[in-house]
Amino acid sequence: MPHRVAAHPRPLAAYYFGNTAEGQAAFAQQTTSGALVINDVMTYASVEELPFGGGGASGMGAYHGVHGFRQFSHRKAAVVQTADGASNMRLRAPYADKVDALDAALGSALKR
Repeated sequence: MPHRVAAHPRPLAAYYFGNTAEGQAAFAQQTTSGALVINDVMTYASVEELPFGGGGASGMGAYHGVHGFRQFSHRKAAVVQTADGASNMRLRAPYADKVDALDAALGSALKR
């Protein structure tokens, strides 16, 4: 039966009716869908804590509760560097004395 599901576009949900653990595991592993429902019909759609949605023609991710908020939100990272670069000091190697010596050497060479 999993080959019939796999032969079509991804469904919003795939339903399996059977009581063997092997059959349930095989169906779960061999199918791709927004949700897997075993021995039930549509209960998952009413549970707010579960993500609801699929991929491809079945949707663009998860839509319930916090899952929907995260799906439709864009968390943008923002980095603001101080003018003197002080906020980036933890990423710099500890060789300020060498930089100062090089700066002094280049500075004196440029002054010639």
